[in-house]
Amino acid sequence: MYIKKSIVFSVLLCYQSYYKYIYIKLKNGDQSPWE
Repeated sequence: MYIKKSIVFSVLLCYQSYYKYIYIKLKNGDQSPWE
């Protein structure tokens, strides 16, 4: 149970940092966040 919870938490953390990265790139004027 605890292990499953930590896996979900780490996945959410990964997604959060990923979207933050895209947001920062778009905010800086770069229209291609996939490169």
